[in-house]
Amino acid sequence: MRKQTAAEQRSHDRLWKDLLHRFLPEFLTLFVPAQALDLDLSHVEFLDTEQFTDIPGGETRAVDVLAKVRTRTGERRVVLVHVEIEARYRRNFPRRMDDYYSAIRLRHKVPILPIALYLTGSQARLGTERCEERSFGALQLLFQVHCVGLSNLRAPDFAGAGTPLAAAAMALMDPGDWSRAEAKYHSLAEAVDTAPDEAAQVLLIDCIRTYSSLSPKEEKEVEHLARTADRPDLLEVLSKPTWGEQMRQEARAGALAEKRQEGRAVATRAALLTVLQARFGDQAPPKPIVLKLAASVEELEALVAKAATAGSVAELGLPAASAGHRTASR
Repeated sequence: MRKQTAAEQRSHDRLWKDLLHRFLPEFLTLFVPAQALDLDLSHVEFLDTEQFTDIPGGETRAVDVLAKVRTRTGERRVVLVHVEIEARYRRNFPRRMDDYYSAIRLRHKVPILPIALYLTGSQARLGTERCEERSFGALQLLFQVHCVGLSNLRAPDFAGAGTPLAAAAMALMDPGDWSRAEAKYHSLAEAVDTAPDEAAQVLLIDCIRTYSSLSPKEEKEVEHLARTADRPDLLEVLSKPTWGEQMRQEARAGALAEKRQEGRAVATRAALLTVLQARFGDQAPPKPIVLKLAASVEELEALVAKAATAGSVAELGLPAASAGHRTASR
């Protein structure tokens, strides 16, 4: 499989931020069920502009997902759910989570539930990771973070979970006894069957298709499974480009159009220079000025037409060559 670029990894992280903003209660229920039982997930308030200064480096960092919820049992209180999304597992990431925890705790002064979501390469399935700090043989600091390593979970174990978030997560899990094509088929079917609305379905399917990158032969197998199961809705889904593919296509088309436009502008400036020099000789504006005119292609074309009949350079609103320039040019 082709190695992802840093830009692609960032865009994939963006997909999961969108998913968690839409399906955070389902995420917590699936992956930290004991803690989810104590949370009132009927109302979630996202704090999505939280930024902190990384001390001592001074770098500004923004958290991925930070949400305010209330507890169900005992003394009702506000807690914050903090989720960081990592494209791949990093051994020292709990230390980074500890830095975030300290900054968030200092600002909000409420309990925090920290969760690290590893999309690929996690060394753990579900559980906690910890970092310790010792001084003179004594434990000074112990920090624990809940971890969710999707790539080490088995997709068949989550089939039929009945939640949209599970459908997206399955695309990153170990296919287990399924082939990769079967895993993608089941993920897509689960997404279509459980999405609460069209917008959610688009988001889920885009995530699945982005992460389930199969060979052409495997993609044909997915289509065969959809036909065999009489799922024309899945065949329609498979025929559409993903959001990422649409963005890349639009970017390429935009870059090509911009390049063509700039080419027209360069050619039109050159034509304008030719007309000016033919009509006004030494009075024509200096070549650098004409070739660097900040104007649209339409404006430049209008200048060319006007220059063909203008009585002087002044009529065009362009500066005539100075005497010093004429002398230097000769």
